[in-house]
Amino acid sequence: NYYMPPGRFRSESNYQSKIRIHVESPRSDVTLVNGRIIDSAESLSGAWMSGAWMDRYKDFFCFRSRNALAARLGACGVNVNVSSLGRFQDILVYILGGVYPDESTPQLWIDKESFKPVRWIVVPKEKSGDGLVREIRYLAWRSVNNVWYPGRIEFYEGDRMIKIIDVLTMDVNPEISAGSFDVESIMANHTGAFPHPAKPANPVNMNPD
Repeated sequence: NYYMPPGRFRSESNYQSKIRIHVESPRSDVTLVNGRIIDSAESLSGAWMSGAWMDRYKDFFCFRSRNALAARLGACGVNVNVSSLGRFQDILVYILGGVYPDESTPQLWIDKESFKPVRWIVVPKEKSGDGLVREIRYLAWRSVNNVWYPGRIEFYEGDRMIKIIDVLTMDVNPEISAGSFDVESIMANHTGAFPHPAKPANPVNMNPD
């Protein structure tokens, strides 16, 4: 994964012979699987009802300013003007977007001591269509060159964990071409299959500039 705030992100993965590349900019996004564009300019609300909700996990790392992040959470249905105190497993949390223990709205759970996200209810069961909550959990936070990132990210449908991201390496301020995040250029110039990702699965590259 590659981050270039504000709002720019690129992920590359290779799983079961499927090469998936997902790129986002502040105005649009595009997803390719095995060299074919399968999704572009999908709205955040539309993404809730498909597997694309899982792509929301990285939003916290794409925006540095509080206002920009609040705007993104608002676009995802989180009412940042509503908050409460609750408990997640064995820790106290602040909850943005809901009143504990009600989980009928999109909401973000933040560790009361560290102020790091630990749980994001992206799609509450009332909006999922099948009665299953879609949520993302952020675990094993660690710091590299004063940049914090979770070492493990888990994705759930109801009580069933359906996906895990284990972060193997993390680089801060790597050399990344700006064109790698240019969604419009990728859509306009894409003519063939992309090569296999050059790096191991799930490295994290942070460019805070």
